[in-house]
Amino acid sequence: MTDGQAPEPVGLPTLVAWRRTGLVLCGTAVACLAGFVTALLAGAVREDSLWVLLGIGAFACGLLGLGFLRRAWYDPEVADDAPAVRARRLSSVVLGAYGTALVPNAVFAGWPGLADDLGWLRTASAALGLVAVGTFIAMLVLAARWHPGRH
Repeated sequence: MTDGQAPEPVGLPTLVAWRRTGLVLCGTAVACLAGFVTALLAGAVREDSLWVLLGIGAFACGLLGLGFLRRAWYDPEVADDAPAVRARRLSSVVLGAYGTALVPNAVFAGWPGLADDLGWLRTASAALGLVAVGTFIAMLVLAARWHPGRH
């Protein structure tokens, strides 16, 4: 592959494997996130708690699963499939919303005093996080319904 050219198609068995791996990892991310939110609402989350690992697991599994799915959706063999195009768009919204939601949190981590002055920014960050999670679940539903090779 040279610069500017699309990658060579990897073949249907590889696309199916990437889809399956992405779905398992993304499903695990949703389960971890549900456990973490449940623990958070129950007041069971502490810094030294194993529940925090669920939050980290949700982040890691979600990112890895999204990587597998996006790679499958961008394969030249299926890149023009309508479900793959819709899922790619949703995954771009997920990444954009999540990445934008992280910026204020990084600023607040560096300068904790700003959180008092810019509390609305923390609310906006949480709203973007909710958008990212909702879009992630919608994307996951599309991914579960999409089957490479079924044109």
